[in-house]
Amino acid sequence: MTDYSEVCHICTEPVAPGQCAPPRPHGKPKANSLHLKWGWPESDGGSPVTEFEIDMTSPDNKTKAVYRGRETECVVASLLPGRPYLFQVRAFNRVGPGPWSDSLEVVSGAGAPDGPMAPHAQCRSPTTALLEWNEPSFNGAMVTEYRLQLAIVSSRKCLSPPTITCSQSSSSTSSSVADLDEDLDDLDDDDLDEDDDIEEDDFEHQESLDSEEDLELAASKKRVVKRKRKSVRNENDSNSDSDDDDEEPAVHRRHAGREASSEKTRETTADDHETEIQIKSTKLNELKNVEDLEDLEDLEDDELLDDDELPKELLFTNIFTGPSRSFEARSLEPATTYQFRVCAVNSAGASDWSEITEASTPPAAPTAVSGLHLKDSSATSLTLGWTRPQSNGEHITHYNIDTGSSVISTEGPDTYFHVESLKPDTIYSIRVQAVNSVGCGAFSSNARLSTRPLPPAPPRCECVNANHNSLKLKWGDSKASNSLTSLTDPCQYTLEMENSRNQFQVVYTGTSVSHKISKLVENKVYRFRMCASNTAGFGPYSQVYEFRTAYANPHPVKAAPKVSSITEDGCLVEWTPLKHIQGQGDLHYRVSLTKLKDNEAKIIYSGSDVQFRGSSLEPKTEYTIRVCGVRIPNPSTGTELAGPYSPPAIFTTLSNDGSGPSTGSGIISSKRVTTSGGIVTKRDNGWSDKQWAFVLVVGFTLFALFIALILQLFIER
Repeated sequence: MTDYSEVCHICTEPVAPGQCAPPRPHGKPKANSLHLKWGWPESDGGSPVTEFEIDMTSPDNKTKAVYRGRETECVVASLLPGRPYLFQVRAFNRVGPGPWSDSLEVVSGAGAPDGPMAPHAQCRSPTTALLEWNEPSFNGAMVTEYRLQLAIVSSRKCLSPPTITCSQSSSSTSSSVADLDEDLDDLDDDDLDEDDDIEEDDFEHQESLDSEEDLELAASKKRVVKRKRKSVRNENDSNSDSDDDDEEPAVHRRHAGREASSEKTRETTADDHETEIQIKSTKLNELKNVEDLEDLEDLEDDELLDDDELPKELLFTNIFTGPSRSFEARSLEPATTYQFRVCAVNSAGASDWSEITEASTPPAAPTAVSGLHLKDSSATSLTLGWTRPQSNGEHITHYNIDTGSSVISTEGPDTYFHVESLKPDTIYSIRVQAVNSVGCGAFSSNARLSTRPLPPAPPRCECVNANHNSLKLKWGDSKASNSLTSLTDPCQYTLEMENSRNQFQVVYTGTSVSHKISKLVENKVYRFRMCASNTAGFGPYSQVYEFRTAYANPHPVKAAPKVSSITEDGCLVEWTPLKHIQGQGDLHYRVSLTKLKDNEAKIIYSGSDVQFRGSSLEPKTEYTIRVCGVRIPNPSTGTELAGPYSPPAIFTTLSNDGSGPSTGSGIISSKRVTTSGGIVTKRDNGWSDKQWAFVLVVGFTLFALFIALILQLFIER
């Protein structure tokens, strides 16, 4: 057997790679992208794998390659949220592609819903509107709620009353800003006549200008408007191909009667139609430029003034959040334009806002009148005033005034009214309601208003207190002065007194029902009269009243009496005499003696002397003695006027054996203290009853505190 030959190496041709495993998602699928990974095929077919290819089948059964490269992972973007997708992978070598792998079905992550359609709004009343909308595409996650928002565009709930202006002549008309809207509407009509020659009118103010400065300002406004419109018209003439006979339509102001003008219509050719469109666009530009002028704000139209001033950007507020696809908006304002928008929300987020729906609530009856008050009144009439309520889209035509017994309608929208033929000094319960073309508004709250009384009658006057130098007079009734009529219309009283020249002069004016007249002379007759007044006028004077002042009491004895020559049963008492004026009657003195032990006082002397020898006293007994003056103005009548007592003097009589506190001079030897009434004598003695009472109270208090402390300690233990 021979040896083997040399080895011969033979290589077969490679084939395409084998089938790859299906791709797998890496991480959670997102709403718009997906991260995929895959592995190498089991067989490379004899040639290294050079690249991979990923195909995607979308929900509409369209297949496209989304990746080709050497990596074993990729991110597929631009997916639709919540949609099912199929993915396949295959490998490539130098021979070609291998077979496709099995399909991987993946649902993209949920996304925010699509924007809903514009909601449908239906105004059911001036304050309610029903809103409905359709369900949008939810993009993989069910819609959990809807959000509805509202914005106020404009409002005509506060209209000012219409004003009537007269034109200077029937042939001349004035222009206003409100006609801009009217001319814009006319431009959309097909009956525009290019052959009509319309003369341009100047802007004229119908308002009254109070000063020369206002006149100059108005003239400058008109010049600015003319220059602006002239420049626009020249530009139109240079760019248009129309004939010289075709003139620019002018902006007309409405006349007070607004005369309707008829225009002829004619058929236009294709060239004329182009010219007409160019004229319309020029007209729109002109009107827009005129509206941009700030000076035209003074050319006011009543209806334009009644609209609320709108903000530059609308402010949307949320009015509903929930799963329902309809909502009834309540508490809306009448005669108001609203804009609504809605968005859908799911677990992935909120959709875009829908298109805006605009709705206007219809006008309503006026709101309730507020601020009802009394401007003026008389005995038979009341002048009422109130605050103008919201008109809610229609001008207020008049007001109804309910006085309780009848309902009175005013002749116009004025916020004041004069009610006549009323009863004097009567309280009326009045309420007011506003009326427009829609209906009657709610009544205001009741206001209790009173007519003024007739001029009051004079009150009865009486003297309640008469002193020697003053008189206190009282009149009227204090309860009547606190009544409702007196509070709303207080009564003024005027008191007059007759002077030495037999003339009455005013001594008091006011609302009080009493007055004190001072600095009078004793025992003199004074004459008085009085009258009452209120807003209705002054009443008549009363009868003349006569009141007499009283006698004056004598002055007090300032110093304490001096006690001397003290014995077992008597003493000598002296005091300072009072000043006596001739012609004022007799002046006597009265001496009062009090035994301190029994606290019993008795009069031991009454006469005109300034000293007195007391007797029949008890030996070794302590006494107090006081003196007062007694005036007898008329001895024939026997009237006595006693003055206040002097400060007391304290002394002690001698004992039977002759011992006592007296000195050799016979004057009591006791301690003298100074008081406000003079110098008195006082002896040191034991505790008084008040001092003993104080000691007992303090001792009982301390004992009670001690018992309370013991009880507290016992409770704590």
